Amino acid sequence: MSYKSYFTAKHVLSKGALYNYVLSDRSDGKTFDCKVRALYDYRDKKCITVYVRRFTKEITSTLYESFFNDVLGDSKANKEKYRKDFAGWQFKGSKRGVQVKVPGSETWDWIVFFIPLTMSGKLKSQLDGYVERIETIDFDEYVPLDDRYATNEMTLLNELWKSVDRDRDKLQLIILGNRISPFTPFFDYFKLSMQITQDKIRLYRDGTLAVQIYSSKEHREDRKKSRFATLVENTQYEDYNAGGVLNVLNIKVASHVGSTYFSSFKTSVGEGSIWSNGRQFIISSTKRKDGFLLVDQMYNTGREEYMINFGRFAQLFKRLYKTGQLYFEDESTYHLFEDILRKVWN
Repeated sequence: MSYKSYFTAKHVLSKGALYNYVLSDRSDGKTFDCKVRALYDYRDKKCITVYVRRFTKEITSTLYESFFNDVLGDSKANKEKYRKDFAGWQFKGSKRGVQVKVPGSETWDWIVFFIPLTMSGKLKSQLDGYVERIETIDFDEYVPLDDRYATNEMTLLNELWKSVDRDRDKLQLIILGNRISPFTPFFDYFKLSMQITQDKIRLYRDGTLAVQIYSSKEHREDRKKSRFATLVENTQYEDYNAGGVLNVLNIKVASHVGSTYFSSFKTSVGEGSIWSNGRQFIISSTKRKDGFLLVDQMYNTGREEYMINFGRFAQLFKRLYKTGQLYFEDESTYHLFEDILRKVWN
């Protein structure tokens, strides 16, 4: 389906922030925009784009062998302008990236490098000799539907930015997510708490960080009318398809009122309490100062602290989650407890 408008990063990048974080509905054109910008940045400035996904398995042969096909292919959805501007360009892709040979040149040159974030520490050396030509890092598909983020994700991202910027203090990172949700490691790391229901670009940290929420009424209206919308009506996919937040974890919600206090918990995100009504356990944002603390790391609070992997705690909470007996007061409470669950499954 063809629309009049799609996402373009030019507006948020024009703010001059070093880190640019964009959340929008799926299929709004974010990946397409990455590819278009890579082509024009190379044509106009000989710049090389670094394209990032989270895990190595996401850098597939389908991705690197046909990276520019959806921009320069024969689809009617593509603008003739792109095919005209890049007529005669040849591409060849590999796990390392995409090379280009332009008309009149006998040599192949890099136009895109691929970096899996979880391997960035080992692979960043492949950029040596090219960093002066890199002005943009695109981290695509940032918000995973299964909520599986990388361990120490923000440290990896900061290290990647530093290794490519090389003290130029101008490299622009743009992070693109297909799920409009405030519950991400990025928001936690920079302690961003915001209402994200309105389309807007907001600047933080003296203009070095930009956050954009983008949505297209045209896209959303068409999705509502589609046969697929009828298919997924009243399922957990309905909100996501319509442009909302998909609770893919199928979090079970319950109040702790009337239950027995079990313990408190603390993570890097926040703290709360754990309650039991017999078979079921309920995670609450209610804070208690008594009892012991279950933690994802030691915080030295002065209270009795136990790591979640101490004794049989991990087995208990893994069993509760697998059997559907672990409840949360709401999605934000799940987010407070999430780091403990990660430890349970690691």
